[in-house]
Amino acid sequence: QAVQVVLAEEVAGAQMLDRIRDIGTFNARVLETVSSGIWVLDEQGRTVFCNRAGQELLTGRPSRQAASLDFFYQIGRGDLVKDLKPEDEVPELILDACLGLPEEKGLVLSALRHAPGGTFRGPGNITSRRGEVIPVLVQTSFMEGQARNQTWLVVVAEDQREARQLEQERMRVGQLQGLVEMSATLAHEIRNPLMGLSAQAELLADRLPGDDPRIKYIDVITREVDRINQTITRMLNFVRPYEPTLAAADLEVIVRDCLELCRERALDKDVELVARTAPGPGAAPEFRLDEAQIKQVILNLVINAIDAVPAAGRVQVELSYSDELGLPDRRRGGSVLGPGVVIEVLDNGPGFADGDLARIFRPFYTTKSSGTGLGLSLCHKIVLAHGGDITAARVGDATVFRVVLPREADLPSAAQARTEEA
Repeated sequence: QAVQVVLAEEVAGAQMLDRIRDIGTFNARVLETVSSGIWVLDEQGRTVFCNRAGQELLTGRPSRQAASLDFFYQIGRGDLVKDLKPEDEVPELILDACLGLPEEKGLVLSALRHAPGGTFRGPGNITSRRGEVIPVLVQTSFMEGQARNQTWLVVVAEDQREARQLEQERMRVGQLQGLVEMSATLAHEIRNPLMGLSAQAELLADRLPGDDPRIKYIDVITREVDRINQTITRMLNFVRPYEPTLAAADLEVIVRDCLELCRERALDKDVELVARTAPGPGAAPEFRLDEAQIKQVILNLVINAIDAVPAAGRVQVELSYSDELGLPDRRRGGSVLGPGVVIEVLDNGPGFADGDLARIFRPFYTTKSSGTGLGLSLCHKIVLAHGGDITAARVGDATVFRVVLPREADLPSAAQARTEEA
């Protein structure tokens, strides 16, 4: 019977150990799934424990190496710690300002012990081993170590990169909304007197005989009023939120229509207009896009090309389809392969200077003496809203505008498209 009691106690003890191990394993798994970085540091600042998120913050990827890294060397350095005394309370950015020297680590830990409630919470930065400065929200507290009278520091760092990006997006959307309201007010205030000018010019023209030399001055007034109105319309189109209205469309028909609309302008300069479609398997695929807006993009690019080339120049529009085209991945960044089309507008004009190429899609930037600087910006906005991309380059003797569009527009959110445009 005594043996049975002993065996029962041994079994109970073994079961208790198994349960403790299970609890330990469970707790470890829980810590590994937490999205915040968690470190446990001993009194010398050495890392006792580092979870998966903490490893990724320090090294950019899960790595056992992070567990051996000295945490204090991984965070931003400053001068606050040098004058810190053991009795001082924790300054707001203490973990963002550690120098990482051994004697200062002791001061930091001592100061943390004297912090109200033994805890600290505040903003900071962690510098990863790749040199990336990561904004974090830091919280610290103390726990008993494995040995008697041993105190360990627990540091929890919540990655704030995504929160910062969302806040920046919110601010940009707010700024854009303010710009929309201001632009609408300005447009109203400017267009009212313009309507009066235009009406008076028409009245004067009606009262003058057709051969009166003063008619030409009235024509100048009318043209300039129209130009200002067009500028206001473009400005409003640029700042207003834009969501494409998608429908099935044939890009080859769109290109032919655009070239036909530009034919008279090209003939005036004896410019040759050419449309080409790269050979591909089967018939041209059908696209879903906002036909009116894509037509506006192509028209703008072709008209700019005609204006840029010398007399007897050449403007060519090329279409090429692919099932494995590098398309912008708006959600995750980078690019992704998918079906789409490349529309290239080439001309043999003088081209852009390198400095101009980097800025031509910015609002109000223009190389034309009579330009508004909104045409290419609006093209950029339309293409982005379709989930595509537009670039400009000098290739040999040709200036090339390259528009990439997905076959089925993978539309970014309106806020995201506006953020990218901003």
